[in-house]
Amino acid sequence: MEIGVEFFTNRTTFISDFYEFHNIILINDSEIKETSSSDIFKFSGCVLGGKRIAAIGRKKVYDFKNYTETFEAEPAKPFKILFLDLEDKIYLKVNTNIFLDPGRFVEELSLKIYSEKNSHIAALNSPYIKIDWPGRGEYILDITELINDLYRKR
Repeated sequence: MEIGVEFFTNRTTFISDFYEFHNIILINDSEIKETSSSDIFKFSGCVLGGKRIAAIGRKKVYDFKNYTETFEAEPAKPFKILFLDLEDKIYLKVNTNIFLDPGRFVEELSLKIYSEKNSHIAALNSPYIKIDWPGRGEYILDITELINDLYRKR
């Protein structure tokens, strides 16, 4: 099964030319290297509401020209899960200087997790996603239930 994870803005989000968004999937506290990603913005502007701002599995630097061609970040590069034990704990680790405050992080973003056949879209302030805040701009999202649901429906 292939899984993709993407972040979408709930409303217009302003960005500056030094903003970055990094994320990686952890399964049982082990990083899945192929999910490592970074979205680096080298211009000042905004991301419109409902547009993708970050995703897993690729590294991309956006400047004014290549970002305005599509007006959103590139899609995720899905990663493969061959076998998933339903006891596995799956987390999405985020490090960003765009959303330093957890209130703003959960208010302005939604998460899309998808497989070949199904998908889940959830606002980060929904009860379906548990979020830890270990430090400023650092977040650990527990996405175990969402991934397990996709795995069961495959």
